[in-house]
Amino acid sequence: MWSKNNIERFAFILAPFLLILSFYYSFISFFAFVPLLISLNSQKSAKVFLDVFLIISISFLPFFLFLYIGLLKGIYVYNHVPFFLAFSMYFGVCIYQLAYTIVPFYLIKKFNISFLLLPVFYIAFEYLRSIVLYGDPIGNVSMFVYNMPFFIKDATWFGSYFVGLKLLFVNVAIYYLYKNKIKYAFIILGSIACLFFVVNFPTKNGSMKKSIALIQGNISQSQKWDNAMLINNLNVYVNATKKTNADLVVWPESAYPFLFKPQDFDNLLGYYKTPIIFGAQTQRGNNYYNSAVFFNNRKYDYYDKHKLVPFAEFIPLRKYLSFIPTVTKFGSFTHGKRFTLFDVDGLKTAAIICYEEDFENIARTFKNLGARLLVVITNDAWFGNTPTFHLFYRDDFYRAVENNIYVARCANTGFSMIVSPQGKMITNLKPYTFGILKTDIVFDDKKITIFDKFGHFFGLFDLIFTGILLSIAIIKKKKAA
Repeated sequence: MWSKNNIERFAFILAPFLLILSFYYSFISFFAFVPLLISLNSQKSAKVFLDVFLIISISFLPFFLFLYIGLLKGIYVYNHVPFFLAFSMYFGVCIYQLAYTIVPFYLIKKFNISFLLLPVFYIAFEYLRSIVLYGDPIGNVSMFVYNMPFFIKDATWFGSYFVGLKLLFVNVAIYYLYKNKIKYAFIILGSIACLFFVVNFPTKNGSMKKSIALIQGNISQSQKWDNAMLINNLNVYVNATKKTNADLVVWPESAYPFLFKPQDFDNLLGYYKTPIIFGAQTQRGNNYYNSAVFFNNRKYDYYDKHKLVPFAEFIPLRKYLSFIPTVTKFGSFTHGKRFTLFDVDGLKTAAIICYEEDFENIARTFKNLGARLLVVITNDAWFGNTPTFHLFYRDDFYRAVENNIYVARCANTGFSMIVSPQGKMITNLKPYTFGILKTDIVFDDKKITIFDKFGHFFGLFDLIFTGILLSIAIIKKKKAA
């Protein structure tokens, strides 16, 4: 029979199952981290790094392998990279995220810092991961509660990192309940509960009504770039558009499957009167871009993707990594430089492309330039029917709340939807189906949120605060030695 102490030492074995379940059932995330805290507290050996490394690796590595399995499918099945290299890239992403997860737990344990400060440390390293190298803001803990408008509404103050901080504090509070530290638990939970009453969404004052139509072509990735199917794939969108009556029509990323030339598009829809935003590969000079093209009465404007996906849309250190192929048949894309707003008969509209939906500052920049509608165009067919397919769109709920803006997401195979500024999904199309999602939206007058002004600094503030706390803990440990 195991003693209570032994059970506590190995409680972390529950963690990967709880994390995976949290991905589908948000309420489980409010206690999914508790077994880790119980196990870490019970570890008394001098080998702190080894203890933390084993506990966090066994807890999180299976979860990350589950979460990013769609990357392996996209790289190996659709991009035809040899399996060993594809698996190495997929596994490398998981290990990279694991490293940022291990460090905050290790620092807390190494310097005997209270678990009360673990959320502060954890979120600091999430933010650090989002700015180091080319940035990796995917898979943050806030993803678990994206579908809880009552819990994420204070993202309008301090963004998604603050929501993740709250979620981790709830876990700490439940841990304190387990340890019979009732006072600490109720202080934490009471403070979080107060935010439900203090934070309110900006008031509505609708002044403009527009109809938006999203076309979800549902073209499988195996056919998307098949040369024999390209014109058929394009006609899916052209024919659907001709049947659509709306103020704005949106096609997904790379819906136009050829290198874009205005004269060719004019032959297809040159006399169509409704503005269209669609994804295409464009060329200017010797550079190729992943672009959102705005068509309006035979005139064109472009937004070129700023945040390209490393090793997919461009190869870092290309000189030394020439053996790695890119996903695009045009080779590496060039980073965009302009933040272009499209004018849909008075409605300032911003288009962001795929991976950019996960970067809070891109949406915020567009909002501060005057955008009242944020259009996301993407192609998640790369991931097939895997957990990864259900990962990226979760951040769109935060972009809507942070900036008090409607978000219209148009994806090739889904998930296509409209999200309100309150973080509620107004309507959507079922994934893996063809459909036209048409919605009438009354747009609120432009309201600047606290996040727009100051809240985007929260992650940086948390990182600096963590550095100060760590410095104090190191000094205390040296004095005690």
